[in-house]
Amino acid sequence: MATEATKTLKLGNTLFVFTDRGIFLIPEGEYSHFQQDKEGYTCLKRKHLSEVTDRDVGRLICIVCHGEAELEDFVSPLCRQMHFVLCKECVEYLKGRTDKREIFCPYCKEKRGDKAYQEEILGILFSFMPHQTLQYLELRPDTEVKAATRLTRETKVVLSNIAVSYALFFGLMSKTTVTIRNRISLFDHDNSLDCCLEELDARTYNAPRFCFDGYTDEDMKQIHENIKTTPKKSIRFSARKITAVEAGISVLLKLSGSVDGHVSDLLLESSTKEHIEEILETESHLAWIGRAEKLTLTERAMEMLPALRFHEENKIREIILRVYDPEHITEILNTENSSVSVGAVKKLSLYDDALEILPKICFREGSEIESLVLDSDFHDCVAEILKTENNSLWVGRVRWLELRGYAVGIFPKLRTHEENVMEELELKAFSSEEISELLEKENNSIWIGKVRFLILEGYALEMLPRLRIHEENVMERLFLSADKAEHLTEILREENNSIWIRKIKSLVLRWHAIGILPKLKIHDEDVMEVLRLYPDKAEHLTEILKTENKNILVWIGKAKTLDLGWYAAGILPKLGIHEENMMEELVLSANRSEQISGILKMKNKSIRIGKVKFLRIYNGALEILSRLRMHGENMMEELELGADEPEQISGILRMKNKSIGIGKVKKLELYNCAVEILPKFGLSEENEIEKLVLDVGVSTHLTEIFKIKNKNGWLRKVKSLELKDYAIGILPKLGIHEENMIEEFGLSTEEDEHITEILKTENKDILAWVGKVRRLKLENSAIEILHKLIMHEENAIEELVLSADYTEEISRILKTENKNIWGWIGRMKRLELENRVLEILPKLKLHDENVMEELVLSAGYLENISEILKMDNNSLWIGRVKRLELEGYALGILPKLKLHDENVMEELKLDAGWPEHITEILKIENSSIWIGRVNRLRLEDNAVGTLPKLKFHEENVMEELKLDADEPEHITEILKEENGSIWVGKAKNLILNKYAVEALPKLGIHGENVMEEFGLSVDYPGEMSEILKMDNSSIWVGKVRKISLEGHAEKIKDRLEFTLIPNK
Repeated sequence: MATEATKTLKLGNTLFVFTDRGIFLIPEGEYSHFQQDKEGYTCLKRKHLSEVTDRDVGRLICIVCHGEAELEDFVSPLCRQMHFVLCKECVEYLKGRTDKREIFCPYCKEKRGDKAYQEEILGILFSFMPHQTLQYLELRPDTEVKAATRLTRETKVVLSNIAVSYALFFGLMSKTTVTIRNRISLFDHDNSLDCCLEELDARTYNAPRFCFDGYTDEDMKQIHENIKTTPKKSIRFSARKITAVEAGISVLLKLSGSVDGHVSDLLLESSTKEHIEEILETESHLAWIGRAEKLTLTERAMEMLPALRFHEENKIREIILRVYDPEHITEILNTENSSVSVGAVKKLSLYDDALEILPKICFREGSEIESLVLDSDFHDCVAEILKTENNSLWVGRVRWLELRGYAVGIFPKLRTHEENVMEELELKAFSSEEISELLEKENNSIWIGKVRFLILEGYALEMLPRLRIHEENVMERLFLSADKAEHLTEILREENNSIWIRKIKSLVLRWHAIGILPKLKIHDEDVMEVLRLYPDKAEHLTEILKTENKNILVWIGKAKTLDLGWYAAGILPKLGIHEENMMEELVLSANRSEQISGILKMKNKSIRIGKVKFLRIYNGALEILSRLRMHGENMMEELELGADEPEQISGILRMKNKSIGIGKVKKLELYNCAVEILPKFGLSEENEIEKLVLDVGVSTHLTEIFKIKNKNGWLRKVKSLELKDYAIGILPKLGIHEENMIEEFGLSTEEDEHITEILKTENKDILAWVGKVRRLKLENSAIEILHKLIMHEENAIEELVLSADYTEEISRILKTENKNIWGWIGRMKRLELENRVLEILPKLKLHDENVMEELVLSAGYLENISEILKMDNNSLWIGRVKRLELEGYALGILPKLKLHDENVMEELKLDAGWPEHITEILKIENSSIWIGRVNRLRLEDNAVGTLPKLKFHEENVMEELKLDADEPEHITEILKEENGSIWVGKAKNLILNKYAVEALPKLGIHGENVMEEFGLSVDYPGEMSEILKMDNSSIWVGKVRKISLEGHAEKIKDRLEFTLIPNK
């Protein structure tokens, strides 16, 4: 293997520098003397060279410009003996020149170029520095060195109860003798993380890559020697996905015996057989790979597939196979057809030459595949399959089938179950050659059976006349897309009304595909629920507009939902929509005025659209609004208007105020420049808008509306008002009636400048009016108006929602001198605090007898609760709460909360998406968090692990206990508990879903408990693998009136001991 390039990792104030001469630990202050750019050139000031070399460097010359380096000049040594250097200017010159010949030192016998030398220069320089060599080092997160230190292969490095990055771990494994005590966890390293963390189970989101390019043979030998002494189950992977390439496969699998658990997403890639030969002969390695939930095999790694021998009980969900050289799968191709098992896999994807093994795969008769993807850019990959008979390749039941490129050509060869109903079929062809053989087929000759969603893109569109759909099929959606005219060459030769598309709920035609509309045959009684047309060129409509079949246009106008985008908006007047026509939704959009030029010449209210429930008009199409004529009795559920440029509304702005009649509207949403046209609407006196949303992201979008006087009176009655960003500034203009009771008022902005005008306003009526709403929602910087509100005695606010991502967004409210505000917030019936706003929780004045209907606390980051975590447990008074919900890091403050002794909670819900969300709770003893009496308890994902920590009233009877866990790590903590040790007492309804079923043996249920319903739901056998190992009748459940076992849960029924009693 090639010499390893120098790499540097950071731990606190110490740098780990990995070189071919060992590992150097350098204090950050000393390391700062060196500069290494992304091309690998290392520079340091000339005055520091004397510190890192044993040669006299009193006079140094640049070999390129022959200039003598001054003491403060940065130079890059050209050779070990420092005969010459490169000055910093010449380094930049060499990187930019087109002549790539390398420069050599004329005095050194070893003719190594400057680039080759740069790869080892740090190691040489550090070896010259005064340093000590350690024989022993226990690595901790606070490890630091005061002077340069060297680690060699003889150095014993101890890792114990820490999290280490993969880069640091394998660097140590290759250069030192590593001893692991207790347990460690490995995480993927990025520039924002130290390479060693104190949290044992630290998690990162990047997938680590086991790739050892650049490691020497000696390095690899040392890694394998260290693996031999690594204790079993001493390593835990923090990432869900791991990639192992070439020699990395061998390292990963030899290390697998030391791994606690399995990797849910595993990618193995090898170009040679030597990296997988040993694996094929080792049963334990194959078994470990087989426990992955998602497995990707690339090139030679594909040869492992037959050896894995997947079976029905295997929990693998997805297999991806990629091969770009047919020689890599010769052994599989020599096996019998239907001999390679993929078990009960739910998703299978084959790319390029991997398609050749499709006949070898065994799809079981009763199994169902959620997704089958076949994709190839080359004809050779499907040549052999094309020689087989049609309907000869059994794939069974498939919910989603996608064929791309040359793989489209093998579609007739596939045979699905006769009762199969496909959720989605996608055929995408990018050249005519990919479907040439299919075009020779007769119309209605290619059977696709029942399918809910059909997508044809590119040349695959030509297949439409040849497809035969089940006569009872009702298609939810047909999507046709062609970005080139040649994609329709053959289909345009078909006669008009010759392609039958009856029983299709939604039809979407994009670009040139719109041209086939005249070819479609639609039954007179068929009413399309959704029709979407998106032509981005006028020529895309040519075929429709010149057709003699006017029924096409009438039929388009009858669609329940009609979406006309770009140039399609221009055909609206030609549809002849009847005045009594009832349309569910009409969507009009245009990017440029020429797309609707014909309509702009028409008179106002000249285009009938009948009755419309939802009308959405965007950008250039907004000018159409005044031309529309709705039914006089129309009640619109929602009117949504948006414009990104001022010129898109220039025509409307020239009209008189209150001149555009929009009838009765329940919900009105205006975005950006469209807010400017609000004064133009003629809203009737009796019209009460249920919700008004105004959202403006750029201040210049409100130029005209700011010219209007305050309290203009456009709006009289509004139930719900939501203003976002700069739209907040027009609040004084709205003039909402003082007696109007708003149910909900929301302000959202991330910039202080969005609320500057409101905070400066002298119109006290505005702020007093805000205090009269029932539900107030303030997000981010909008929270700053809170201390300005006038809290009068008749204040009607019952619900307050506050959310902020940054401390500065709530800094003023935290410093407010208005002490009454904390008591006012504390009297809310419903209070929701999110992220940084949790900091106000200790400030609230909650009365002893105050009863809060609902308290919702959520935090996305640990720092959101950092101050509360410093408080004593059971010290944060929240009194009586009927419903309490904690989400994310907010779970960490649960031990800090103090409930009223006599509180009876209707519901407690805890939701933790990541293990870190419950880290603080796991530090405390079991049964130490007092919950008291609770009727319904719901724990989701990692929050299931907190159940042992909760303590309930001894006489508590739960109406429902529900545990949901989608991933195996969600139950890691609870599986550590003894069976029957988690006391839940009496519960009328017990519901456990997916992996949460594994918690059942751990629960302690009251001996006199009578369950109304006991329900278990399991999607895959792997979700209950531990219970399947238990003896029959070993899990005591007690008396049950109704038992519900869904999915695979029926398989553990004999493990349960229960008495079924009759209903009352």
